[in-house]
Formats: sequence, C-alpha cells, structure tokens
Amino acid sequence: MNVYELSFWYQDEENDDEDEITIAVYSSLKLAEEAREKFKKHLRFITHENEFYIDEYKLNEPEWKEGFITDEDLY
Repeated sequence: MNVYELSFWYQDEENDDEDEITIAVYSSLKLAEEAREKFKKHLRFITHENEFYIDEYKLNEPEWKEGFITDEDLY
C-alpha cells in the first residue's frame, strides 16, 4: 500500500528564513492533492502557494535503504 505525504517547505536565503512542516499523510494521491489546494489558501502559506510537495511512500518499507547496516554486512 502506498501513502502520500503532503508537506510544505520554503527557504529564503537572503533573509535566512525557513519554514518546513509535514501537514498530513493521505491514503490516496487524490486526497493529498485536494488537501494541497485547501492549504494553499491558509494564511500561513498564502504567499508561498508553490512550495507544497507530495511524496509517495510504500507503507511498512524503509525509505532509505542504501544507508542501513544489516547483520549480513557485519560478517
């Protein structure tokens, strides 16, 4: 099963201003896209409506596979 994480990330290097937040995780891409449209109108995000991201993840599977050490690696 796949899940879809809706997040917001904004960085302004000139002002050293950064804002990053995971908003929610959804069971479908459609729900995540609908939520993104809703949150674009929120006062916190209204001036940065293009800084939303939707990432797809497989449930119960590690996302960062190449960095983990397993017992097999030790022997």
